[in-house]
Amino acid sequence: MFARHVTIHGSPDRVDEGIRVQREHMLPVLRSCAGFHAQLFLVDRGTGDVIGISLWESEQAMIDSEPVVSLARGRVADRVASAVARGANPRTPTLRVRVNEQGWYRIPDSNRWSPP
Repeated sequence: MFARHVTIHGSPDRVDEGIRVQREHMLPVLRSCAGFHAQLFLVDRGTGDVIGISLWESEQAMIDSEPVVSLARGRVADRVASAVARGANPRTPTLRVRVNEQGWYRIPDSNRWSPP
């Protein structure tokens, strides 16, 4: 399993809009990519900083997804008024990770858990 990690430095007053755009635009794009497994979207409401971690079945699937994912990532960054939105290149390191074989995740704003 491989992970793409992106940090966005946003504005605290735009966090809710960033979360909404991530759910409505970024997540569907990720789900449409071959080899996508799951995503974590971590937000610090006090600073507006966001960490996005997407998990991929293979490094090649992650690399192949970059052109499409990059456009969606820019849309989220625009909505949180971040440095990425102003033209800076985000640092997106590649990480090899080991995950729980079941791979279940919590659905935001609910008490439900779902498989990928």
